[in-house]
Amino acid sequence: MSKQTNLIFVYGTLMGNLDKHVPARFKDLGEYQGKLYDLGACPGVHPSDNEKDIVKGEVFELDSSEHTLRILDYYEGVPSGLYRRELVRINLAQCKMAINCWIYLFNHKVDEKYRIKSGLWN
Repeated sequence: MSKQTNLIFVYGTLMGNLDKHVPARFKDLGEYQGKLYDLGACPGVHPSDNEKDIVKGEVFELDSSEHTLRILDYYEGVPSGLYRRELVRINLAQCKMAINCWIYLFNHKVDEKYRIKSGLWN
């Protein structure tokens, strides 16, 4: 998988308003094969091997600058190790295809009692 993309999948506090934080344009709704957890003020995602585990979110196209990704890394707590940014496959809703997108994955264990089985935060 290529390490270059200007697409990002958001599933939490940035849904519906990523473009208010950084230069970005909404592209489509998407789904990621993972587990969504309620962490209180924000959600977290872990990857899953089970194809029935789906996280729902939005795909945005970012401007191509590394500066934009650094801003998002800071916002998501990457420097402190809270989250990590990874390139993953996201299934797009409208065109029924999978694309490479950045996602922020939670870097710590979470109790399953905090899992959001619907895959949609708020």
